[in-house]
This record gives sequence, C-alpha cells and structure tokens, in this order.
Amino acid sequence: MFKGARKNDVKQIASELNLEVNEKNTLWDIIELIKNSEAYKENFESVKVIAELVIEERKRHEQSQVEIEKLKLELEVATAQAEIKNTSCEGESQDSLETLIKSVRTLNS
Repeated sequence: MFKGARKNDVKQIASELNLEVNEKNTLWDIIELIKNSEAYKENFESVKVIAELVIEERKRHEQSQVEIEKLKLELEVATAQAEIKNTSCEGESQDSLETLIKSVRTLNS
C-alpha cells in the first residue's frame, strides 16, 4: 500500500485520517501510526484507496512539472534559434543553442 510513497505522501494520508504528525516523525513512524490507527484496522480498503489517490496525485503533479519544464526548454530553444537567425554572430549563440537542445533531448528520454 505504501510502495512508492514519500514522507509527504504518508503525512498527507495521516492527515486525511485525522492523525497528528510532527516534523520529527520519520517515514516509518508515520506508517506505523497509520497502521495502528482505528481507521486502518476497521476499514483497510478505504485507507488503501486514500493512499493510492495521494500517491497518484503527487505523481501527476510531478509529471506536470516535468512537462512544464520541457515546454520552457522548447521555448528557449525556439527563441535561441530565432535569435541566431537574426544575428550574424553564431559562435557563442550556437554553443548555447546546442546545450539547450541536449537538455530537451535528455528530458524527452
């Protein structure tokens, strides 16, 4: 159930179950707190669904952030390409453009 979960994920799960967590609690402390809770003992399936939703939402958010970064890099590449076309000095701009293109390709991998 907690496979792939991060500390913030289990903190959010605990919060959804109205469990108190502080910054000193480790990931494993919070998981144990959840497993020892009445909600977990009485309705395991509901807790499992909450955990899955929290983890899925975090992963979707991370993927959205990656997509945004890719778009920003693509925009920078397009801007750099347009800039190169408008200038006769290609030396430094070309190096910068190649670096941006490599960054975009790395993100697409």
